[in-house]
This record gives sequence, structure tokens and C-alpha cells, in this order.
Amino acid sequence: MKGKLIGFLLLIGITVGCSNNSQVASEGEWEPQNNVELVAPSGAGGGWDSQARLIANTIGQEDLMEKNMGVENRAGGSGAIGMDYIANRNDPHRIFVSSGTTTTTLLSNESNYGFEDFTPLTNFGADYGVIAVHADSEWDTLDDLFEEMEKDPSSIGIIGGNNPGGFDHVQFMRLALEKGIEIEDIRYASDNENHGIPAVLSGSAAVLTSKTGSGVAEQVRGGNLKILAILSQERLTVDELFTEVPTAVEQGYDVVSSNWRGVHGPKDMSESQVEYYNELFKQVSESEEFQSQMTRLGWEELYMDSEEFANFLEEEERVYTEILTQIGLIGE
Repeated sequence: MKGKLIGFLLLIGITVGCSNNSQVASEGEWEPQNNVELVAPSGAGGGWDSQARLIANTIGQEDLMEKNMGVENRAGGSGAIGMDYIANRNDPHRIFVSSGTTTTTLLSNESNYGFEDFTPLTNFGADYGVIAVHADSEWDTLDDLFEEMEKDPSSIGIIGGNNPGGFDHVQFMRLALEKGIEIEDIRYASDNENHGIPAVLSGSAAVLTSKTGSGVAEQVRGGNLKILAILSQERLTVDELFTEVPTAVEQGYDVVSSNWRGVHGPKDMSESQVEYYNELFKQVSESEEFQSQMTRLGWEELYMDSEEFANFLEEEERVYTEILTQIGLIGE
């Protein structure tokens, strides 16, 4: 099991306020000596790629750095290839975009590294877990679904956009455990390219476990899918459609699943390097265009600086370690 986050960062997490369109380094502070490579640990067009390009484009368009920030795609292993690249280089000029999938990739041993090998820099927002079914399904609530599943868990096909042990899989298993379902009998399949949506539309799977930013809203508006629950603490405001959907918490399930959207750096970053990126990404988060694009992508704002982000991830690691152990994907 990967090491805990505690102790691997010594951060003060205090940022110096800057006006918009100002470059962030002052005399005597660290700033990049070379162009910065922002790695998207996926192919072009995916969530990590969109995340990286949004950040880099905002920095370029608003002239927030003296050097350039470019996006480099390094796909494979549910993000492990890109993460391993960052850890091996251990260079503050090479950083990577991260998300809730990063947690499961690191804990399920798809990567050669763990949380302790990276420095959380900033989190910008989150899209949240969603459970959906075909629009014609007889199920309207989570209880409807799980009462049927209790009879024979293997009779209902579940599909998500991640491999077993990934974000989509884990959030569904958490819900099933809340209901007392025998999770070893649950039949889960993954569709990494299409988020599982075509399988539910065609009837080859009955339940979609996904994220609010995966295209589910468009399918609901088109009359093709209906959402049983969103896995946020409170109802979402990023889209009026989501505002009408009850949360799992409202339905009696103590499960919140946020696919946070952040940036990590390598392990051995100095305090001044972390502060530089904190200032830079704070300005990015305050950009009106950046905020508009986050809304377009279906992300709720969830800004955290490096210290807040590290604390958040410590708790996430604890929760995910427990659930991945329960479903047999990591050892005791």
C-alpha cells in the first residue's frame, strides 16, 4: 500500500496577491528558467487533455508567465505513463494535470510511484459522480436500483469509463456497500473511449456510473438517459439540469465522489517553487474566461492551494485505500 501523504510536503501555502495579467515572479523569488511542460497523462481530446490545454491557454492568453507553458500528451496506464515520466525527471519545469482518477491509479499499483512521489500544487474545480440509466428504465431512484440488485447483483450490468479500480467503478461500489450489496458479485465493464454511454443507450448495460462532465447532460436533454443521483454534497449549480437531480446524500447514501481537477509537480520541489505555482494558478483560477470554460466543461469551482490540496488528498487516500482493499484491488 502506498505511503501516506503526511510529511512529504513542507509548505506554507501562503500566496502573494497579484493583479490580473501580471507575471508572477518578483526579484529574488524562483521562476522558471526554461519553458514549462504541462503533461496531460492521456491522449488528445480526453478530460486531462482538455484540462491541460485550458490551463496553458489561459496562461498564454493572459500573459501570466515570462516563459511559455506547453502541453505534452503522454498516454497510457490510466495516467501512469505520464505520472512516471514526471517522477523520473523530477524537474520543477515538468508538471502534470491530475484528477480523481490519479488517486485510483496510484493506489491500485498501475504506477510505479505513490502520492508521496509528487507535490500537489493547486486544484481548480471538480466534476462529480453521476449514476444514470436509460430514459425508459423502471428505476427512478437509487433505492429502486439497489432493491433490484439485492436479489441478484450479477443480473444487472454496470458500465463506466474507467478500468476496475478506477473512479467510476469505485464510486458505484461505495454506493453498493452502503446498501449492503455483495460487491464481489457485481458485474462491471469499462468503456474508456465513450464513458459507457453507448452501452446504456443500446441496452447492453443497464447502469452508467460516470461523471457530470462526461456528456451525460446532453443525453438527458435529448431524452435518452435519466439520472438517478449525483454524488455531490449539495445539488450542483453549474447546470440547471443538475440542479433538479437529487444527490445520493439526499437519498440516504453517505457517498460524495468528486473528480477533482488539479495540477501536481514532482516530489522534490522547494518552497519557493511551490509558491510560484500557487501564485500562477491562483491567477488562472480568477480568470473570467477560465471560469467560463470550467462551466462549459461541467466543472464546479473547487479551488485549493497546495496546502489545502494536500490535506484534501490525505483524506481521499484514506477513503480510497479502504474501498480498494474491500473490493480486493490492493492488499491488506
